[in-house]
Amino acid sequence: MPTNTEHGFSLVELLITSLVLLVLLAGIATVFVTGVNYYGGEQRTAQINGEARTALDIMAMEIAQAGARRDFNTTVSADLGGSATSQDVSVASSTGFQPGDSVTVDAGGLNPETVQLTAVGAGSIRGIFQIARATGTAIRFYSMPYITGIVPPAGLLPNSSVSVTALNFYGDFYPDGNVYYVEYKYDSANSQITRSITPLSQASENPAEPFIRNVQNVAPFFTLYSDNEGAVTSVSVGLTVQNTWKNKTATGTTRIQARMGAPSVAAASVILTDNRLYGTAFPLPATPANVTAWSVP
Repeated sequence: MPTNTEHGFSLVELLITSLVLLVLLAGIATVFVTGVNYYGGEQRTAQINGEARTALDIMAMEIAQAGARRDFNTTVSADLGGSATSQDVSVASSTGFQPGDSVTVDAGGLNPETVQLTAVGAGSIRGIFQIARATGTAIRFYSMPYITGIVPPAGLLPNSSVSVTALNFYGDFYPDGNVYYVEYKYDSANSQITRSITPLSQASENPAEPFIRNVQNVAPFFTLYSDNEGAVTSVSVGLTVQNTWKNKTATGTTRIQARMGAPSVAAASVILTDNRLYGTAFPLPATPANVTAWSVP
């Protein structure tokens, strides 16, 4: 006799189906997690490499200005009497002037005089001003570049190169009238490049701060190239940056490298050569005392 009994899945069939679904879900989850990790790794790689390239652009901008200075103008702000001995002269502004600079007093006037400054204060300059001047007399500094704008390491010969872990240079990088000293250095303990920047008018060097992280200890970092006069006119910067995936099981590195020139230092070198060969008298400024002290290894 027929019946209307309905048959469903047995317990065994349900267990088998559930097991198959679990296996499928586990596979899908594995693929998803792998994709997320890969995407995260790619994003992190792009971020790290982008930061390194941005930092390299900043370095290129600064190195291109190494050794550079600009012209400065000011005026006498109080009458002064001529003297054969050194005296302080009040000026409208002393910003940008450095001890050792040769300035022209009454520039473009009927009685110009060249004076080498021995000291610079707030609103004053010091030197031997032999001619009496009235308030408002123009004083102008015609800038000459620093031949040591990229500080050459001891023992660097002309027309040669050397690889170092610290790069020191100085110049007029920003439109505030100051000459800045910059130092980049590889910090092996923390796998990073550090950077310090200090105006030369400051008594002590500013502490270094992290600039580029995840830099591997793969030399060379900075390669300096000298010309006929021994001036460092270009620098090659090479950085090997490590990229780490989020699952910490795969790593990769990217090598970023560029060679950068210092036109102002090259110009100073040409002036030095002309002075020696043709007897011209265009004195180059001496290396500032702070640079000499701060660049000691």
